Formats: sequence, C-alpha cells, structure tokens
Amino acid sequence: MDFNIAELCNVFNAQQGKDNNCQKHVLKLIQFLSSEDGWPICTSVLLNSNSTLPNVDALPGEQKSALFFLCCRALEENLKSDLPVRPDEAQKFATFACQWLRYFINPVDGIRKPKYFEAKAGQLITLAIIRYYPNHWSSLFDDLLGILVEATDGQVSERNKSDVVAVDLFLDILIDLDSYIISRNVQLTTEELRRSNELKDAMRESCIGSLIHTCYQLIYRFLNSCQSNACLIRKILHTIGLYASWVDLTLVANTEWITLLSRLLQLSIDNNSANAIIRCGIYLYLIGFVNKGMQVIDKLRLLTGIWEQLGSMLINDPNISNFMMNSANDTCDNLNEDQLESLSTFATLIDAMGNQLLSVYRYFDICFISINLCLIIMIMIC
Repeated sequence: MDFNIAELCNVFNAQQGKDNNCQKHVLKLIQFLSSEDGWPICTSVLLNSNSTLPNVDALPGEQKSALFFLCCRALEENLKSDLPVRPDEAQKFATFACQWLRYFINPVDGIRKPKYFEAKAGQLITLAIIRYYPNHWSSLFDDLLGILVEATDGQVSERNKSDVVAVDLFLDILIDLDSYIISRNVQLTTEELRRSNELKDAMRESCIGSLIHTCYQLIYRFLNSCQSNACLIRKILHTIGLYASWVDLTLVANTEWITLLSRLLQLSIDNNSANAIIRCGIYLYLIGFVNKGMQVIDKLRLLTGIWEQLGSMLINDPNISNFMMNSANDTCDNLNEDQLESLSTFATLIDAMGNQLLSVYRYFDICFISINLCLIIMIMIC
C-alpha cells in the first residue's frame, strides 16, 4: 500500500470513522505495519525515535493511545506470524524490547505510563518469548533479569518507584507466559504443546532457577515495607505458585522458601487488608505445589511437611477467627473484599490438601487390597 507515516497521527480519527472505508484503511494500515518492512516503523514510534513524526508524547491523549495500540496490534500480528524468523529479526526486536522496557521503568518525563500500556508491553514480550526463545534470542531471560536488577539495585525515589514498575512488568510477563502456553488449564494444539514443552525444557536448563531465586530476593527486598507492597508480594507468590506445576520441587519447597513463608505468616498476624492480601498470596503459592503431580509417597511427605511447619500459623489467620465467630449469624459483613478473597483462597487450599490426601488414601487402600488378594491366592495354591 502507499504509506505516508504522517497518517499515523490521524489514526484515532480513522478508527472513529463510521463508514467502511475508514475501517478498511485501518486494517490495511495494520497489515502493512505488521509486515517485514512495517514493524520497525512501529518500534521507532513506540520509542518516540522516529524523526519524521512529531513528539509522540506531545500528542493529545486519545491520539497517543490510538497510535500506541495500533503499533502494538501490528507488532502482535508480526510476532504471531507462522512465517520463519528472518535474519536479524530477533536481534532487532531484542534491542527494541530492552529499550522499551527501560522506557517504561524510567520514563524521561518521570511520569509512569498507564497500567494498560504496561500490560500491553508485557503481552508483546511474552509473544516474543514464544517466537524467539531459545533458538533466536537465547539470552532473553538473562536480559529481562538484567533490566530488573538495574531497576531494583539501590534506593529509588518515591516519585518514580522504578523498582515497583520493573517488578510489576517482570511478573506480568511470567504470568502472561503461563496463561499463553504453560498452564495446564489451556487447551493446546499439537504444535503448541510441542512448543510448550520446548520452552519449559529450555527454561529448566537455563533460567528457571534464576527466575525463582530472583522472586525470593524480591520478597525479601519488600519485607520491611510489606504493608505498602502487599499486592506486589502477593503477585510474586502467585507467580511462583503457577510455575510450581512443572519446576523442580526443590526450587519452590525448600528450607529457604518455607522459612520465608513462615516469616510472612508471622508478619501478617494482625487483622487488616494488607495482611489479608499477603496471606492470600501464601495460600496461592501453596496451592501451586500441593496440586503438583508427583509420586504418592512424595506427595504424602510434602503435605505432612507443610502442615508440620506451617499448619499452626495457617490456622491462626485472624480472618478465620472472625468468620468462625460470626458463622452462627451466617454473615461476613465485618470482612472487606481482600479479607473475603483471602478466606476463600484458604478454603481452596484446604480443599486441595484434602483431595490430595484422599488420593493418597485410595492408592494405599488399593495396594492393601491387592496385597491381600495375592496372599489369598498364594494360600489357595499352596
């Protein structure tokens, strides 16, 4: 198509157009921008480094948002393409992605971008992982961790909070990756399943230990300010819970993590919203590896180990006490939304542990019956 880059500034008006010609024009624009020649234009626009366009940040809010989402849509189409990865494509995207993430974490004007901008950025990085890792961008997770370390190393100003933005983006990417291709709750095609296994194998070999250890360090970083960073701590714990289904159990259920969970439970003994949020994260973490597939004997050891080390502190949740005190009145009016979510997640954890224990019992019950039958047959033969 004939393309004039100045058209990008008017994309909002084109999207708002009622006639079919306007809509067709937008679709053609996306088609071109997602092509081999077009997607680098999108990266230059998103980095505000295109010399033929006016300052993107100076555009009115509606135009800026429309332009942002148009470029993201085009990049998304390119990353989802079934075409082979072209020479230097991955390197170009890697250079852009690292610059873009730094742009979000430390904006030039000091003003944090809207959360939905960050969410879209995380989604595109996730698609890049699926397309390029590990064959075309082997250092992808090392690069992400490097950017995270840059942002969380040392003190940061309260105004920018670049460490919080960096951690939030990092976790968004890991959660998106789980929902796209790793989660067992997602129905995958044969090709997607092959790609999923390839991704998990590559991550196990190269980076999953570093990712989980980084999450552990991040919680410790926010431990002294856990009240103000409760949502972030919950998100970290939830992320590890999601990955527990396929990582080595020793990475997520070791002495270090159990000690950290114990400390968090002790710190969140008071009855307030922040502590309810943290406890909810702990329950989500535990649900992840309680439901992990493993040998029956190992599962029994895991469940009894959790209860021996954390059981009394889990039961001492103040929300449970409040609920039990008011159970006769069949009301939860004195609990806020965060406390109710924490209570509901705790119930899910207890349900998961109960179901797993029943499975263990049934296994041993069947084994016991089988042994008895064998003994009876042997006696009859003799």
